[in-house]
Amino acid sequence: MVIYLHGFASSGRSWKAQRLQRWLAPIPVLAPTFRQDPPSAVRYLEGYIGDAVAQTPQEPLLLVGSSLGGYYAQYLARRFPAGAVLINPALNPVETLAQCVGENRIFQTQEVFTFTLSQLQALKSFDIVDPCASPVPTLVLVDQGDEVIDPSLAVDKYSGCAEMRIFEGGNHGFAHLEESLALIKEFYQRLGRRVTEPG
Repeated sequence: MVIYLHGFASSGRSWKAQRLQRWLAPIPVLAPTFRQDPPSAVRYLEGYIGDAVAQTPQEPLLLVGSSLGGYYAQYLARRFPAGAVLINPALNPVETLAQCVGENRIFQTQEVFTFTLSQLQALKSFDIVDPCASPVPTLVLVDQGDEVIDPSLAVDKYSGCAEMRIFEGGNHGFAHLEESLALIKEFYQRLGRRVTEPG
């Protein structure tokens, strides 16, 4: 089972979620929409993922997170446990999202929401300072042309404890999703072998 975690000001109806659902079939891809308030988002996702795992306990769990969703994915992957695919992850979101404090709109619906300074600061609670100290199976996918997040942060942070693919060009929306499909599928299949192999 794959669970896609959307980014800031996005939703489970994002184009990445829809393409992953279509391209990864018959692997089930769930794409929940969660609140923009970080503590509420994480509480909701912990319950959502827990319920999904309880229904299909024998299936491997892969969290695919884009941007802020990647930040949540690395945290939640250590809670269940799960594998994680981080797409242009916002690994320093307090700095990245500082300019978003105030009124914002959900991209897909144009719904207005307010992102507060206290919500921004609450993101610190979910940081994984050194992912290599408590590694989980991780695949990092970044576009060097990301205009929002410096891709070197993810590369440096996960060097030595994650599989990585760095694409030339691209953008924060991640222009290389289709090219990454085979990588994501193969990564998921290897998670499945870990689940079924005897300990």
